[in-house]
Amino acid sequence: TAYAARFISEHPDQPYAAIAPRSSAEEYGLELIAEDIQEMEANFTRFWVLGAEIPKIPLNSQAEKMSLALTLPDNLPGALYKALSTFAWRGIDLTKIESRPLKTALGEYFFIIDVDCSDKELVHFARQELEAIGIQHKILGTYPIFTITDIEKECQ
Repeated sequence: TAYAARFISEHPDQPYAAIAPRSSAEEYGLELIAEDIQEMEANFTRFWVLGAEIPKIPLNSQAEKMSLALTLPDNLPGALYKALSTFAWRGIDLTKIESRPLKTALGEYFFIIDVDCSDKELVHFARQELEAIGIQHKILGTYPIFTITDIEKECQ
């Protein structure tokens, strides 16, 4: 990040390195020792901006996501399949699925999913269906997605 590059420039006597944009290396007078170190071409870094007030970001939101925590009932066969299918058959894209232990008993988990929230009405209906089949869920947040492109790579 730019902060890491600045930190390194402030400590030239230390054997530090940073992974940062080329523009940060140029801004802080650092030597660029490697480029394109990602393992996959489509690799990207995700940042969250958190706070009590909505920040002014000089970009247009490309999409909106909703993060949900799902708790599956013990006695519902295929509960995870049923939970995910409420989104799938409506054509709602899931961008993340993560499991976490419930800490109530061994082998019990809850799931965190991120869904594309472009069509709020479809997502609302999917959430209603979750409730109807006995799958508890909690909205962790709804947030806009901003895509920042690397202008330097586009110009090459």
